[in-house]
Amino acid sequence: MNNMVMRETILKGLEKELSLTEATEITDNLSYILSVIRKHLEMDVAFISEFTDQIRKIEVVDSAERDISLKPGHADPTELTYCRKIVDGELDEIIADTSENPLTKSMSITQELDIGSYLGVPIVLNDGEVYGTFCCFSHTPDTTLSERDLALMKIFADIAARQIDKQLTKSQEENQIKRRISKVLSNKHIKTVFQPIYHVDEKE
Repeated sequence: MNNMVMRETILKGLEKELSLTEATEITDNLSYILSVIRKHLEMDVAFISEFTDQIRKIEVVDSAERDISLKPGHADPTELTYCRKIVDGELDEIIADTSENPLTKSMSITQELDIGSYLGVPIVLNDGEVYGTFCCFSHTPDTTLSERDLALMKIFADIAARQIDKQLTKSQEENQIKRRISKVLSNKHIKTVFQPIYHVDEKE
């Protein structure tokens, strides 16, 4: 099965399974996606990050460990992260052994998170904007990581992008409704009218 056929097969299967669009359900879907890819690649941690104002913020995490410092809401300056450097092309998307890469070896986050091997790909939304990254890492080097693993990561990143697009669209719609209601209230465009209810048979 070539990569294109594999991509479409996985996309169709997971798109059918992940058909719900409520915000909490989308977050659950993203957690499920991370869990599937992390277990398949036998990695220790998988996460989705978002780039905002020169900050890389962790949105969703799946881990084989209970006690992990990388949790949703964790934020770092983008220039100190693998995520930004992968998107900018400073780092390869596959890093089989961080100790053999001069850049990752010198980065403080490598020691902080005990990163031995790493896979990361951009999450690109429908409008072409890079939302953040879809990443996973292991505490030990893994020389078996291959282009096939990377291709699978990109497929799952596409699925995550579709889920995030749904969440963003829903948030935008909700914000538009809130703005319209606030405008009506602030401009006092609401009029209260009382209408009596009359019982014809009882004449009251």
